[in-house]
Amino acid sequence: MTVITAGLESDGIEVSGIVTSVTDASAVCTLTAASGGVVRTAEATVTPSGGNSYCPVLVIPRDQLSAGSWSVTLSYRGSPGEGASAPVTIEVT
Repeated sequence: MTVITAGLESDGIEVSGIVTSVTDASAVCTLTAASGGVVRTAEATVTPSGGNSYCPVLVIPRDQLSAGSWSVTLSYRGSPGEGASAPVTIEVT
């Protein structure tokens, strides 16, 4: 699981990713953002293409975020198993 894009946009934290060499159309990507004991999540089904599975842009809405550092992880659940990206820190202002 690799993060392709991650950042703070006008609507909130936006993250997308890819799982290489896996094509499971029923797999799910989960975006998890954590800060100071608060955890927010968003989920979407992957889109298989060209031998890989892509996580679409997942959004944690800005109104669910407080100012500060948020640790963001993108995870994958499906065939042939599970995986997660390295955490990315996003500053919310």
